Amino acid sequence: MNIEEYHVNSIHVMPNPTTSYLNIQSKQEMSSIEIYSLHGQKIASYKNENTIDVRTLSNGIYVLKLTD
Repeated sequence: MNIEEYHVNSIHVMPNPTTSYLNIQSKQEMSSIEIYSLHGQKIASYKNENTIDVRTLSNGIYVLKLTD
């Protein structure tokens, strides 16, 4: 019987909700962060950032795509 090993990367995104800055903490370094609308439109993209300025975004719900 083989046992596969899974590594879990704990990610913390705070504060949620926010109107100014979004802080992302992870055990692994994130190489890129993308923000999408609920319609799938890419709103913004960031490289090697842990703090994102969201003051220019309209109120609403967004999806984050984090890539390590």
